[in-house]
Amino acid sequence: MLLLGVGDGLRIHVVGLIALSELVVFPLAPFLYIKNRRLFKEAGFSTFYMLVFLMIIGAFVSTWYNHTWFFACVKHCATLYSIFAYSVVLFLLLKDDFKGIGWLFLGTFLASIIVIWGFNTAIHMDESIGTAEFAASNAEEVMSGVRFWSTRVSAILRLPVVASGYLKLPLAYPLIALPVAVCVCMAMSISGRSDAAILMGAFFLIAIAGKSRKRMMLFGRHLVIFVLSVLVAAIAAKNLYKYAATKGLLGEAAKVKYLAQAKQGESLLRILMAGRGEFFIGMRAVLDKPIVGFGAMAEDTKGYWADFIWNYGDIDDYDFFMRINEMRVRYGDRLRIPVHSYIVGFWGHSGIIGLVFSLYIYYLVYLFFRRYASAIPQWYGYFACTLPWLMWSMLFSPYGHGINGPMLFTALIMARAVGERRIRLPLEFEIEANKHL
Repeated sequence: MLLLGVGDGLRIHVVGLIALSELVVFPLAPFLYIKNRRLFKEAGFSTFYMLVFLMIIGAFVSTWYNHTWFFACVKHCATLYSIFAYSVVLFLLLKDDFKGIGWLFLGTFLASIIVIWGFNTAIHMDESIGTAEFAASNAEEVMSGVRFWSTRVSAILRLPVVASGYLKLPLAYPLIALPVAVCVCMAMSISGRSDAAILMGAFFLIAIAGKSRKRMMLFGRHLVIFVLSVLVAAIAAKNLYKYAATKGLLGEAAKVKYLAQAKQGESLLRILMAGRGEFFIGMRAVLDKPIVGFGAMAEDTKGYWADFIWNYGDIDDYDFFMRINEMRVRYGDRLRIPVHSYIVGFWGHSGIIGLVFSLYIYYLVYLFFRRYASAIPQWYGYFACTLPWLMWSMLFSPYGHGINGPMLFTALIMARAVGERRIRLPLEFEIEANKHL
């Protein structure tokens, strides 16, 4: 698990970018699945894997129907295949040792340090001659990213929480460390607002449930109140951010960014539309082709970007849009339909089956809170930190190849399997859990 985590964060360029771990799990996964298919069926993975492969088929159909770039479709299907491949290997490793989850995230954190000096391949643009190529970034380029320090500081603060030793961890640690991580994200980067909101969600889940199996089930028993509380918390967080940004408490850059996003209104929806317009543009596009989707790297031939800017932007937004469009034309590119959202990406690339897969993921989350939040209490800290991230990403982040998504999907299915007694919780975990009723 440690090596999987390290290898997932270290990527090389082989046709496209591929992680070192993927070089191992991609060829092994089919053989491991066939050998252990009865275990996967008993644990409840059949529907999940069926939907993944139907999405791959749907992606080829959508690309053929829309005449989009075939190579982009192949890369997207490799990303979908990684969900299957990683999940197979993760389940076989974790079913015999539930403690492995902490080692995985230690590995991903170590990889985030290693990439400062190596395995940091990225696209580099030469504006003087209009070319782009894959090349290794130097340490200064890697460390100059707007979220470099905030993501790593928050990751190391979360490490003890997401490990399987959650029940052994003093409860004071996450209740202090997570707010500290929120402050770090807000102070170190003007792009850290979503990270801060996700961390606050984790704090909320842990503060209410603590280590009690009974309180872990509170959210499922009072689901409507839980959802309403999340909405109230989101509005309160927006107002707090507004106050801190407009008063200059987060720095001049954050103040300028907030004022720019609030030009068309200060409601939560308007702020989201200004800061996460890609979701609304992509959703408009996929609703025009809900059955087959719009294909991989589809060009915006119907003017979805322009319509959104016209209806919800101002003259500054329009000028920025025109400059970006001119730059793309200069580099021989076209404006693409954005897929800055799990739902839009799966649905737009694979057609209606991508929407079904997205709804299935929501269903797994619903089942977790409704019935299985206390099934593996040692993993509750992990779920508390990752489920808010998943809920945000389903709407406002693109799905990228990596181990975090497959790990969470696998963990949700394993929690259901333990709750339904398809998989037995290790004896030492059960004894420990019984001390925290």
